[in-house]
Amino acid sequence: MVESVLVFRGEDEAVAQPETFRCCPLGLQFYARDAFPTYRVLDLKVEVPADGGGRTPFDCSGVVVHSEYDEERELFRTWVVFVDVPPEVRQRFDCLARKGGFLCPHCENY
Repeated sequence: MVESVLVFRGEDEAVAQPETFRCCPLGLQFYARDAFPTYRVLDLKVEVPADGGGRTPFDCSGVVVHSEYDEERELFRTWVVFVDVPPEVRQRFDCLARKGGFLCPHCENY
């Protein structure tokens, strides 16, 4: 079973992610209290469950390609495309995304 997903922005309180959260080898779709400017480069630390328990952190970068307000959730949904994820980390993201049901519509077709 996949743990709940939390997104932190700096030192702010975490935002629990709804069922429409996405994390796949291509990038992330997450919710935050504030909008992110389009084309901003983000430094990300993604922690995924490790095989033997605990979590494995990965540092990577991504570019914000869209951020819009979701009235239903009263949060901003943000789309980020990864720019520097090594192949072995992409493979881990693919496994996690398939196991957790986090695949984006594009990856669901492949």
